[in-house]
Amino acid sequence: MSLTALYRQPVLLDRQLHRGKRLRRLEHFGVAAQLNAGLVAVGEFPEVAKEFVIGFVPMSEKDGQGRAEVGPVALFGLRPDENLFVRPDGSWDARYVPAFLRRYPLACTRSADGSEFSLLVDEAWEGFNDREGEALFDAEGRATPFLEGASCAGASSTSTCSSRCRSTSRCPTGRNSTPVACR
Repeated sequence: MSLTALYRQPVLLDRQLHRGKRLRRLEHFGVAAQLNAGLVAVGEFPEVAKEFVIGFVPMSEKDGQGRAEVGPVALFGLRPDENLFVRPDGSWDARYVPAFLRRYPLACTRSADGSEFSLLVDEAWEGFNDREGEALFDAEGRATPFLEGASCAGASSTSTCSSRCRSTSRCPTGRNSTPVACR
């Protein structure tokens, strides 16, 4: 599983740099055609388990005691670059669409030490544009309700974002960036 197959040009979302940007909702799942697994949150397990096999993969290097943090994934295929749930026409062939795909081209990430959470956007995705879709920020640079709904609140710490972000008033987006609001 490699999320680089999905996020080709991930950058930290910045309220100044991306103020005029908009997002079209993902309707064509061809971008995930080579993704054989995807991270899921524990809260998704009841729906994910109805459609996909749930597995666990290492998410970090092993610590001094030989243990690595693991994270849950939904399996979409058994071979590299195989997604059995994306039809040739790009439609999704399952009732449930995992949250990381519903949120695409946005994703949450955390710093190497796990203390900061950042919202990313895939700048290479054609739906990230200046004309069509949902606005990310209002005229004053505040996150729109659409962006707040897609932000890093609500996922497990082993998924693409951390629930710990809910306890802060802002999600840090790294140096030289302006934070994007979290709930």
